[in-house]
Amino acid sequence: MLTVAAWYFMFLALQRIEASVESAIYQGCVPIAVLVCGLFAGQASFWSLRTLGCIFISLCLFGLVAARVATEGVIAIEMSRLYSGIALATIAGIAGGVYVYWSAQVVKKTQCKTLDILCNRFYLLIVLTGAVGLSQSLGTTLHAIDLMLLGRLVLLSLVSVVIPVFTLQHAIVVLGAPRVSIIVPSVPALALLVEQSFVGWPSPLVPSLIVATCVAVLFSNAWMSMRPTNHALSSAKP
Repeated sequence: MLTVAAWYFMFLALQRIEASVESAIYQGCVPIAVLVCGLFAGQASFWSLRTLGCIFISLCLFGLVAARVATEGVIAIEMSRLYSGIALATIAGIAGGVYVYWSAQVVKKTQCKTLDILCNRFYLLIVLTGAVGLSQSLGTTLHAIDLMLLGRLVLLSLVSVVIPVFTLQHAIVVLGAPRVSIIVPSVPALALLVEQSFVGWPSPLVPSLIVATCVAVLFSNAWMSMRPTNHALSSAKP
Protein backbone atom coordinates (compact mmCIF):
# COMPACT_ATOMS: atom_id res chain seq x y z
CA MET A 1 0.00 0.00 0.00
CA LEU A 2 2.86 2.38 0.76
CA THR A 3 4.43 1.53 -2.60
CA VAL A 4 1.19 2.28 -4.41
CA ALA A 5 0.76 5.56 -2.52
CA ALA A 6 4.34 6.67 -3.25
CA TRP A 7 4.19 5.85 -6.95
CA TYR A 8 0.64 7.05 -7.54
CA PHE A 9 1.14 10.45 -5.90
CA MET A 10 4.55 10.79 -7.54
CA PHE A 11 3.09 10.36 -11.03
CA LEU A 12 0.22 12.71 -10.21
CA ALA A 13 2.77 15.32 -9.12
CA LEU A 14 4.71 14.87 -12.38
CA GLN A 15 1.58 15.91 -14.28
CA ARG A 16 1.54 19.24 -12.43
CA ILE A 17 5.13 20.37 -11.77
CA GLU A 18 8.54 19.94 -13.34
CA ALA A 19 10.31 16.58 -13.00
CA SER A 20 13.39 18.10 -11.35
CA VAL A 21 11.32 19.94 -8.72
CA GLU A 22 9.12 16.89 -8.09
CA SER A 23 12.06 14.51 -7.74
CA ALA A 24 13.97 16.91 -5.49
CA ILE A 25 10.98 17.20 -3.15
CA TYR A 26 10.40 13.44 -3.26
CA GLN A 27 14.04 12.47 -2.69
CA GLY A 28 14.40 15.07 0.07
CA CYS A 29 11.32 13.92 1.97
CA VAL A 30 12.39 10.24 1.99
CA PRO A 31 15.33 10.56 4.46
CA ILE A 32 13.34 12.98 6.62
CA ALA A 33 10.48 10.46 6.89
CA VAL A 34 12.93 7.66 7.70
CA LEU A 35 14.49 9.78 10.46
CA VAL A 36 11.10 10.67 11.97
CA CYS A 37 10.11 7.00 11.99
CA GLY A 38 13.39 6.15 13.72
CA LEU A 39 12.88 8.88 16.32
CA PHE A 40 9.36 7.71 17.14
CA ALA A 41 10.57 4.11 17.42
CA GLY A 42 13.46 5.13 19.67
CA GLN A 43 16.00 3.85 17.15
CA ALA A 44 17.63 7.21 16.42
CA SER A 45 18.90 10.11 18.46
CA PHE A 46 17.83 13.67 17.74
CA TRP A 47 21.32 14.94 18.61
CA SER A 48 23.22 13.24 15.83
CA LEU A 49 24.86 13.94 12.47
CA ARG A 50 21.96 12.10 10.84
CA THR A 51 19.52 14.66 12.23
CA LEU A 52 21.80 17.52 11.23
CA GLY A 53 21.81 16.20 7.67
CA CYS A 54 18.01 16.00 7.57
CA ILE A 55 17.76 19.57 8.91
CA PHE A 56 20.07 20.68 6.10
CA ILE A 57 17.85 18.88 3.58
CA SER A 58 14.71 20.46 5.08
CA LEU A 59 16.14 23.98 4.76
CA CYS A 60 17.00 23.37 1.11
CA LEU A 61 13.51 21.96 0.45
CA PHE A 62 11.80 24.96 2.08
CA GLY A 63 13.93 27.27 -0.03
CA LEU A 64 13.16 25.29 -3.18
CA VAL A 65 9.41 25.35 -2.60
CA ALA A 66 9.49 29.08 -1.78
CA ALA A 67 11.55 29.83 -4.90
CA ARG A 68 9.26 27.77 -7.13
CA VAL A 69 6.18 29.54 -5.78
CA ALA A 70 7.92 32.91 -6.27
CA THR A 71 8.65 32.10 -9.93
CA GLU A 72 5.07 31.03 -10.63
CA GLY A 73 4.44 34.16 -12.68
CA VAL A 74 7.52 33.59 -14.87
CA ILE A 75 6.53 30.05 -15.85
CA ALA A 76 3.04 29.57 -17.28
CA ILE A 77 1.35 27.33 -14.72
CA GLU A 78 -1.77 27.69 -12.61
CA MET A 79 -1.14 28.35 -8.93
CA SER A 80 -3.56 25.59 -7.92
CA ARG A 81 -1.68 23.04 -10.04
CA LEU A 82 1.63 24.21 -8.60
CA TYR A 83 0.43 23.87 -5.00
CA SER A 84 -1.18 20.49 -5.64
CA GLY A 85 1.99 19.25 -7.37
CA ILE A 86 4.15 20.26 -4.43
CA ALA A 87 1.72 18.66 -1.98
CA LEU A 88 1.51 15.42 -3.98
CA ALA A 89 5.30 15.17 -4.27
CA THR A 90 5.60 15.69 -0.51
CA ILE A 91 3.03 12.99 0.25
CA ALA A 92 4.77 10.63 -2.18
CA GLY A 93 8.13 11.25 -0.51
CA ILE A 94 6.72 10.66 2.96
CA ALA A 95 5.05 7.43 1.82
CA GLY A 96 8.31 6.35 0.18
CA GLY A 97 10.28 7.08 3.34
CA VAL A 98 7.85 5.16 5.55
CA TYR A 99 8.05 2.26 3.09
CA VAL A 100 11.87 2.24 3.18
CA TYR A 101 11.85 2.24 7.01
CA TRP A 102 9.12 -0.37 7.36
CA SER A 103 10.69 -2.60 4.71
CA ALA A 104 14.00 -2.57 6.57
CA GLN A 105 12.22 -3.53 9.82
CA VAL A 106 10.47 -6.44 8.10
CA VAL A 107 13.79 -7.70 6.76
CA LYS A 108 15.37 -7.53 10.23
CA LYS A 109 12.54 -9.44 11.91
CA THR A 110 11.79 -12.07 9.29
CA GLN A 111 15.07 -12.31 7.35
CA CYS A 112 12.99 -12.41 4.15
CA LYS A 113 14.67 -12.16 0.78
CA THR A 114 14.53 -9.30 -1.70
CA LEU A 115 12.17 -11.18 -4.03
CA ASP A 116 9.80 -12.01 -1.14
CA ILE A 117 9.00 -8.32 -0.68
CA LEU A 118 9.11 -7.43 -4.38
CA CYS A 119 6.60 -10.12 -5.35
CA ASN A 120 4.09 -8.64 -2.91
CA ARG A 121 4.91 -5.11 -4.03
CA PHE A 122 4.33 -5.81 -7.71
CA TYR A 123 1.22 -7.88 -7.08
CA LEU A 124 -0.50 -5.16 -5.05
CA LEU A 125 0.70 -2.47 -7.44
CA ILE A 126 -0.81 -4.27 -10.44
CA VAL A 127 -4.10 -4.97 -8.65
CA LEU A 128 -4.66 -1.47 -7.28
CA THR A 129 -3.46 0.49 -10.30
CA GLY A 130 -5.54 -1.84 -12.49
CA ALA A 131 -8.59 -1.02 -10.39
CA VAL A 132 -7.89 2.72 -10.63
CA GLY A 133 -7.53 2.57 -14.43
CA LEU A 134 -10.30 0.02 -15.03
CA SER A 135 -12.68 2.50 -16.63
CA GLN A 136 -10.01 3.66 -19.07
CA SER A 137 -8.92 0.14 -20.00
CA LEU A 138 -12.51 -1.00 -20.59
CA GLY A 139 -12.98 1.81 -23.10
CA THR A 140 -9.91 0.75 -25.09
CA THR A 141 -10.35 -1.85 -27.81
CA LEU A 142 -7.67 -4.09 -29.25
CA HIS A 143 -7.75 -2.19 -32.56
CA ALA A 144 -7.07 1.08 -30.76
CA ILE A 145 -3.86 -0.19 -29.17
CA ASP A 146 -0.69 1.14 -30.77
CA LEU A 147 1.69 -1.83 -30.81
CA MET A 148 4.74 0.42 -31.17
CA LEU A 149 3.64 2.46 -28.17
CA LEU A 150 2.95 -0.74 -26.22
CA GLY A 151 6.48 -1.97 -26.94
CA ARG A 152 7.95 1.32 -25.77
CA LEU A 153 5.93 1.20 -22.56
CA VAL A 154 7.14 -2.35 -21.84
CA LEU A 155 10.74 -1.26 -22.41
CA LEU A 156 10.20 1.81 -20.23
CA SER A 157 8.76 -0.32 -17.43
CA LEU A 158 11.72 -2.70 -17.59
CA VAL A 159 14.44 -0.06 -17.64
CA SER A 160 12.83 2.60 -15.45
CA VAL A 161 10.71 0.52 -13.04
CA VAL A 162 11.71 -3.13 -12.68
CA ILE A 163 15.49 -2.66 -12.55
CA PRO A 164 15.42 0.39 -10.20
CA VAL A 165 12.87 -1.23 -7.88
CA PHE A 166 14.83 -4.48 -7.65
CA THR A 167 18.15 -2.73 -6.96
CA LEU A 168 16.52 -0.35 -4.45
CA GLN A 169 14.89 -3.18 -2.50
CA HIS A 170 18.12 -5.21 -2.52
CA ALA A 171 19.97 -2.15 -1.22
CA ILE A 172 17.48 -1.85 1.65
CA VAL A 173 18.17 -5.48 2.57
CA VAL A 174 21.95 -5.01 2.43
CA LEU A 175 22.48 -1.43 3.66
CA GLY A 176 19.43 -0.67 5.78
CA ALA A 177 16.86 2.11 5.61
CA PRO A 178 18.87 5.18 6.75
CA ARG A 179 21.66 4.76 4.20
CA VAL A 180 19.38 3.85 1.30
CA SER A 181 17.20 6.89 1.96
CA ILE A 182 20.07 9.30 1.31
CA ILE A 183 22.07 7.75 -1.56
CA VAL A 184 19.79 8.61 -4.47
CA PRO A 185 20.34 12.36 -5.03
CA SER A 186 21.26 11.89 -8.69
CA VAL A 187 17.60 11.70 -9.81
CA PRO A 188 16.78 15.44 -9.46
CA ALA A 189 20.17 16.39 -10.90
CA LEU A 190 19.66 14.24 -14.00
CA ALA A 191 16.11 15.56 -14.48
CA LEU A 192 17.42 19.13 -14.16
CA LEU A 193 20.14 18.42 -16.73
CA VAL A 194 17.58 17.19 -19.25
CA GLU A 195 15.31 20.18 -18.61
CA GLN A 196 18.15 22.65 -19.03
CA SER A 197 19.22 20.96 -22.27
CA PHE A 198 15.78 21.00 -23.91
CA VAL A 199 13.92 23.95 -22.35
CA GLY A 200 15.95 25.80 -19.75
CA TRP A 201 14.81 27.63 -16.64
CA PRO A 202 14.20 31.38 -16.95
CA SER A 203 15.83 31.95 -13.56
CA PRO A 204 18.86 30.25 -11.98
CA LEU A 205 17.26 30.35 -8.51
CA VAL A 206 15.21 27.15 -8.71
CA PRO A 207 17.97 25.08 -10.42
CA SER A 208 20.45 26.29 -7.80
CA LEU A 209 18.20 25.13 -4.96
CA ILE A 210 17.62 21.78 -6.68
CA VAL A 211 21.39 21.31 -6.79
CA ALA A 212 21.62 22.47 -3.16
CA THR A 213 19.10 19.80 -2.16
CA CYS A 214 21.18 17.14 -3.94
CA VAL A 215 24.31 18.41 -2.17
CA ALA A 216 22.50 18.32 1.17
CA VAL A 217 21.60 14.68 0.59
CA LEU A 218 25.21 13.89 -0.32
CA PHE A 219 26.48 15.64 2.81
CA SER A 220 23.99 13.67 4.89
CA ASN A 221 25.40 10.47 3.48
CA ALA A 222 28.96 11.59 4.27
CA TRP A 223 28.04 12.64 7.80
CA MET A 224 26.41 9.29 8.48
CA SER A 225 29.67 7.58 7.48
CA MET A 226 31.68 9.64 9.97
CA ARG A 227 32.30 8.70 13.57
CA PRO A 228 31.14 11.42 16.01
CA THR A 229 34.09 13.44 17.28
CA ASN A 230 32.17 15.98 19.31
CA HIS A 231 31.64 15.01 22.94
CA ALA A 232 27.95 15.81 22.81
CA LEU A 233 27.47 13.70 19.73
CA SER A 234 29.54 10.84 21.03
CA SER A 235 27.56 10.72 24.24
CA ALA A 236 24.24 10.59 22.39
CA LYS A 237 22.33 7.35 22.22
CA PRO A 238 22.72 5.41 18.92
